[in-house]
Amino acid sequence: MNFSWGTGDSIGLASSDSSYETRAYIHWLGSGSLGTPTAIRLIAAVQDSNDPGDVRIQDTTNGNTIAVVIGFTVTAPTIIDMGALSNVSAGQAIWTVDMRVPSNAVFVFALRVVF
Repeated sequence: MNFSWGTGDSIGLASSDSSYETRAYIHWLGSGSLGTPTAIRLIAAVQDSNDPGDVRIQDTTNGNTIAVVIGFTVTAPTIIDMGALSNVSAGQAIWTVDMRVPSNAVFVFALRVVF
C-alpha cells in the first residue's frame, strides 16, 4: 500500500511543532484482510539537519503505537525504514501519521506499507 500527499504547490505533510501533531489518517483494513505487514517506509526529510525529526504511526482505534522513527536528520527526501512493527490489529482501525520536530520543520512526502 502506497500513500503520497500534496495539494497545489505544496507536496507532502509538514509539521513544525515540538509535540506530536497528527497530519494524516489511514483506514487500516486489518491484517485479517490484508495480511501482516513486514515494514513501513517513509520518504521524509527535515528542514535543518541540526533539528532532528520524529514520525510515528499510531493506531488510535486501539490506542497502540505501530511504528516510530526518532531523530532523523536528512534534509533531502530519503527512504526511511520505520523499524520493527508492533500491535498491528487483525481488524479495521484508524491509523494516524504523527510528526514532531523541536523547531523548523519535518516533512513526510510518502508512506509505504510493505507486505
